[in-house]
Amino acid sequence: MRSSLLAPLVLLVPFASACAGGDSPSALCEPAPEATASVIAEPPWAPGVERDIEIQVGRENTSREVPTGLSRTPVQLTVEDSIDGGWSFLWATEPTLLDDLDAPEAVLEQADRLLDEAPRQLIRYRLSNDRVWLGVDNPDELRESVVAATSLLTELVGNDRASREAFEVLTRLPDENLEQLFAQEPQLLHFLEGFEVSVGEVVEFRDFIPNALGGEPFPATTTIKIADLVDSDGCVAIEVRTITDPEAFVDIMMQTLKETFPAATTDDELESAATSFAVENLNVGQYDYESGFFRRVTSTQRISDGQEERIDTRIVLDVTED
Repeated sequence: MRSSLLAPLVLLVPFASACAGGDSPSALCEPAPEATASVIAEPPWAPGVERDIEIQVGRENTSREVPTGLSRTPVQLTVEDSIDGGWSFLWATEPTLLDDLDAPEAVLEQADRLLDEAPRQLIRYRLSNDRVWLGVDNPDELRESVVAATSLLTELVGNDRASREAFEVLTRLPDENLEQLFAQEPQLLHFLEGFEVSVGEVVEFRDFIPNALGGEPFPATTTIKIADLVDSDGCVAIEVRTITDPEAFVDIMMQTLKETFPAATTDDELESAATSFAVENLNVGQYDYESGFFRRVTSTQRISDGQEERIDTRIVLDVTED
């Protein structure tokens, strides 16, 4: 059975993903009234609520050719219970679709064979009554699936040094960092819940960007605003942009690289690499004012090392027929 567990691995095994494109149902919203002055996103979660989700993942790179398009992974999201005013969820993936992948037939056949062996991704997690992410409840099960999926991906891209190092990093990641990498999509779906944003207002605060290599998170600044009260899909478009603090980023990145790859490079090379890095996250949630659900949340991460730029796109699409 194929799984989206392979998708987050491309953050540590560069340019290893196979991405597919294809048509998917439109996520249209009922427009908010013109007089709306502020919006607070509070999806009506309750035990027994089910939503049909589709995860789309893609990548662009300025210096290396990668398959174009977006992979598509269906997900069944179920609210299993209400706990202390909050909710417990089950996030269960279905087979990833590779039917529209723009890649050579031989690559498709190899990827399809390996993905057939990948475990299904099951994530149990909780939100508090004030919409705060409380964490994954089955980290051991998630880690077991990650290790199995990593082994398959290593076979796909070849047993080279970079692949072996990435595998070692993933197998020893603490539970918290594992959750940051492999529970990205459910966190993306929920992360704007509970925020009240006024039309014309820009909210700014200090924040952090997780360190995918397991080191200290990167200090950053986040801004939130309503980009469109009624966008082209009729949705309230809420934009969240996070930019790392340049000086703190260099120091933390150097320390992380030293700890992760102690014998790989010299101090001068590490400093040069860390100084050239830049990371920026842009998330846009398209909120249905009438139903109270986000119909699409798009996350774009831009990573540059001074020589090449990589743009990772991750979309959580609610295709439920209400």
